[in-house]
Amino acid sequence: MYHLGTRVRKIHTSKRSAFQTIGGDPAFLILDKKIQKNLEHEYFKNKNYSPKINYDTQVTLVKYYPGFDPKLLTTIIELGYRAIIFEGTGLGHIGKTLYESVKKAKERGLFIGMTSQCIDGRVRMTVYESGRDLLNLGVIPLDNMIPETALVKAMWALGNTKNIDEMKSLMLENIASEITN
Repeated sequence: MYHLGTRVRKIHTSKRSAFQTIGGDPAFLILDKKIQKNLEHEYFKNKNYSPKINYDTQVTLVKYYPGFDPKLLTTIIELGYRAIIFEGTGLGHIGKTLYESVKKAKERGLFIGMTSQCIDGRVRMTVYESGRDLLNLGVIPLDNMIPETALVKAMWALGNTKNIDEMKSLMLENIASEITN
């Protein structure tokens, strides 16, 4: 099997089958010793993509955990980062202790996106009160984008626009099957 870089994750340290496509099927299959396109894959439907190679590394990936110190987020903001991608729990959550820091980040014009620590499934921030609170603070749910892919895409989006509304549009646009149906 051959996987798209935007949908693949290493799930074992050393097995030959260590890599798997998350949330969909592999892009190519090996059948009868021949490589064949997986024609049902979304990637092959988007033929009009024109690459933009600019990027900006002022983006960080923050894995939330119970007891996460809000001072860490404050430091990220003070260091001049322009975007934060959260790897939240479950449907896309972080603790209330971070809300003030998130509010400060939004006031300073940072893009804040939410992914999940779960291997499969979608961020759904409307289900619980904490998710709705984060939406009201301006956190953008990134559907089922893999956290590492969201980080790299945010670097790319920030490199191609400094406007946070345009960045949001770029992050939510499915360009290379980073979001699956």
